[in-house]
Amino acid sequence: MKRYHPLLVAAYIALLFSILVALSIVIFRPEPESITGLLKISGSLLLFGVGELINHPAQFRLEPNRKAGARSYRILHRERNPCTIGNLAIIVSLLLFFIGLGTFISF
Repeated sequence: MKRYHPLLVAAYIALLFSILVALSIVIFRPEPESITGLLKISGSLLLFGVGELINHPAQFRLEPNRKAGARSYRILHRERNPCTIGNLAIIVSLLLFFIGLGTFISF
């Protein structure tokens, strides 16, 4: 059984939830005060997902395709390969997430 890196799974879940949060804003039409917070949280989840996908590039290998008789590419694994853009997207996503949560918390 193929095992996936936990951060890669979290990236796909974050991308899914960012789409769901954006759709819930359109469908349910919440109060205007909470729309900005929800959009910030949705954007932060999107940035987190994209940042982790950048940090886990697919690594290919050229293998012979026995059925077609031609060469084909196959994804072997996705190891973490941190880069500046991916890490910056994750840091900005965390800041945006907590700013978005701050709109819901009142002291």
